[in-house]
Amino acid sequence: MSLREGLGGRLIAALTCAAAGVVGLAWAVNALEEGPKPTLRAQPEAVGRPRGAVTPGARSAPFELVLPAHADQLGFELGPLSGALAVASRASAVPPDVAPVVEVLADGSLALRRGVPLADGPGPARPRSREGYGACVVLPAAGLMELTPDARGALCGLLMRWFPERPVPLQRLRPLGFRVSEQGWARLLAWLP
Repeated sequence: MSLREGLGGRLIAALTCAAAGVVGLAWAVNALEEGPKPTLRAQPEAVGRPRGAVTPGARSAPFELVLPAHADQLGFELGPLSGALAVASRASAVPPDVAPVVEVLADGSLALRRGVPLADGPGPARPRSREGYGACVVLPAAGLMELTPDARGALCGLLMRWFPERPVPLQRLRPLGFRVSEQGWARLLAWLP
């Protein structure tokens, strides 16, 4: 058997394998270099433009914060608070004229312990207690550091509803038999968007 016999067939087979290999590699390189599909978050970056800069003609949607809904757990939606917020570790520490009183349970669920008082007349202003409390939240621990992550998240959701302005003024958060330092409040309030 000489080397010339079947040489044509072997060359054609080698050429076919090489062409298939080149096409396969080209397809793989294109697939890997494409990156993620363009979405609102992954806009194609222009060359020479700083990362995060808005490209001309690109549409950008304004960010709107979605506040947590509490109507399914409390029976009504919470609005901005007038006055101070009393923070207690037990419901018996809350003065009798403070309303509403919302209890945060360890699993992050909410329970209404005292309902919203009826309004004296039309208007958004709700009555305050003698000490100036507009509401009270009862937490399942004696201090912020002892709260479960679920309870801490529920508290942050309530604070976002009651205090839409940022930063939340610390003088409007008043503990009633609850251990908390200014550092503890600052650490918790840093999580609020």
